[in-house]
Amino acid sequence: MNGPLGHYLACWAKFNDFGGRSRRSEYWWFFLLNQAVGTLVAIVFGSFETLSLFYAIAVTPAAVAALVRRLHDTGRSAWNLLWLPVPFIGIAIVIFYLCQDGTPGENCYGPDPKESDAQ
Repeated sequence: MNGPLGHYLACWAKFNDFGGRSRRSEYWWFFLLNQAVGTLVAIVFGSFETLSLFYAIAVTPAAVAALVRRLHDTGRSAWNLLWLPVPFIGIAIVIFYLCQDGTPGENCYGPDPKESDAQ
């Protein structure tokens, strides 16, 4: 399944897979749709803060796995997540990495996901 929903569901299907690579579109659609669902849950069930917290906790493993796979696609290890606690500059560095195109061809984290999508 292609498109935004396909990318979203693909990330959920690989929620515990911290190896391999993910395309930019897969990561960013997953991120965007999670933000939309989280906002919708907060609006609809605003008085039930526990439900919003439950959703945030439930989505965390899938989000971190997608983030790690996205870094792998750019040829970087998950150790680059250690930039995140650095105020301002750390978040900017990680976002810069996430926006870059993936390494063409196979890298040490696996085959190019663009090549497998083309087949």
